[in-house]
Amino acid sequence: MKKLLIIIVVIIVIVVVWLLAKGGGKKPSEEVQLTPELAIEYITTRQVVDLTHLVTDDIPTWPGFKPPIRNNLYNLEEHGFFMNVWDSVGEHVGTHIGVPKHFGGDLTLEQVDIHNFIAPLVVIDCSDSVANNPDYQMTVTDIEEWEKANGPIPNGAFVIMKSGWSARWAGGNEAFRNMDEEGVMHFPGLGLEAAKWLVENRNIVGFGHETLGTDYGPSKDFAVEYYLLGDVNRYQVEVLANVDKLPPKGALFVVLPPKFENASGFPARAYAILPDPRPGVDDTKFEGLDLWKVFDYIKNWTWVDLTHTVTADMPTWPGFEPPVRINLYNLEEHGFFMNVWNNVGEHVGTHIGAPKHFGGDLELADIDVSKFVVPFVVIDCSDSVANNPDYQMTVADIQEWESKHGEIPKGAIVIMRSGWGARWEQGNEAFRNTDEEGVMHFPGLGLEAAKWLVENRDIVGFGHETLGTDYGPSKDFAVEYYLLGDANRYQVEVLANVDKLPETGGIFLLGAPKFANASGFPARAIAIFPPTTK
Repeated sequence: MKKLLIIIVVIIVIVVVWLLAKGGGKKPSEEVQLTPELAIEYITTRQVVDLTHLVTDDIPTWPGFKPPIRNNLYNLEEHGFFMNVWDSVGEHVGTHIGVPKHFGGDLTLEQVDIHNFIAPLVVIDCSDSVANNPDYQMTVTDIEEWEKANGPIPNGAFVIMKSGWSARWAGGNEAFRNMDEEGVMHFPGLGLEAAKWLVENRNIVGFGHETLGTDYGPSKDFAVEYYLLGDVNRYQVEVLANVDKLPPKGALFVVLPPKFENASGFPARAYAILPDPRPGVDDTKFEGLDLWKVFDYIKNWTWVDLTHTVTADMPTWPGFEPPVRINLYNLEEHGFFMNVWNNVGEHVGTHIGAPKHFGGDLELADIDVSKFVVPFVVIDCSDSVANNPDYQMTVADIQEWESKHGEIPKGAIVIMRSGWGARWEQGNEAFRNTDEEGVMHFPGLGLEAAKWLVENRDIVGFGHETLGTDYGPSKDFAVEYYLLGDANRYQVEVLANVDKLPETGGIFLLGAPKFANASGFPARAIAIFPPTTK
């Protein structure tokens, strides 16, 4: 009997070895052949962590800077919709991006290459050192220790210093500034040698942290920011939230700031795309995929900025005016450049409209950030619009699209292509297209089509090129009351470069500052798709 058992065990071992040799022991990375379709589905089904603090009227700020001021000019009861206008919006308050112009570099906010807004994310944990010394500065040794544990930092990565400082956010200015009796702040930062090492050896696109400054609190010369932004034209993202929820490697960093002209930065939405699947996603088909490798696969695709630049003379809805830029600090007199913006309407330029705008349950900050990373679909109505500027997209348009491309993916954003973006540079007269009786004429989404898209395809939102989701002559805004108010979807209005998009086969990414009680805000939207996509 013992001999028989030995023979059986030997046979089992031989079979297992044979199966492994035949392919059962392939590495996970060899089990999946990456295709554009698989890459898009993989990216748009990952978990997303919001790295953005909520902007309120009592947030911690740099000394001398003030939180933005919210003016509620329209409410649902009196005006039929809810909207604020914001004053005193500093470019460096809350979670925000700082671009080279801030410290003497070459690039203003609208000039930063959108390819740099998404990057492999590296998180270097300095929290133990900071706990012992609030003035701690990240060193080259910290970087080298990270690389010993995790491998080389990828070329073109975004590096975040994890300090634990954001735990002080709720404590207000006293805890967050950590100022001594002599008025000197004490918080950690990036050391100059470490900054140079990261740029010269790893070519990072930018640096992020949880505190008020990239230089440590006691700094008097801001040597790191003059180097990082001024000398080598990188960007920084400051006052990040939820850094403790990030892995040291393997995630993607995304920052999508509004596109204000001649800005040194702006409050921005920053988030991380994690390697982990969203709840309910069957990850079997993605076995062996690696988020950084998938990003390497898509980074050379076509990237399109769908955002118009916010300027002083851009088209707006009647009665709304463009934001006003006030330059309070310049390099010559103050050592840095910074504007403050007044009259920042929530629905001007390329912007997101949240459900709250038309009576829905969600304000801008309540929208699940994972809904900002989705597949896109473009339904081309430009021929119909050329014949009738008041054209409204129909269910037939959607069904025609599906007859060519298949079913619209659940959770996609649908974008209506109308060709209206070509009128942007012509100003209000062409963009509003108002007749002698003051009625605007531009295309929109029909109500039946809106209901069909929500009920049958569960879209997350709708985008278009014009001033409104409802067509120009609308008096009841039935589509927006349904889409935002009843169905709690979002809309992205006044999109640019829609003519450059394929009808399907790409990733839509959206970001907008996280202002409290907001019905929307000027936003940044981009699309990524394979160059061969038609």
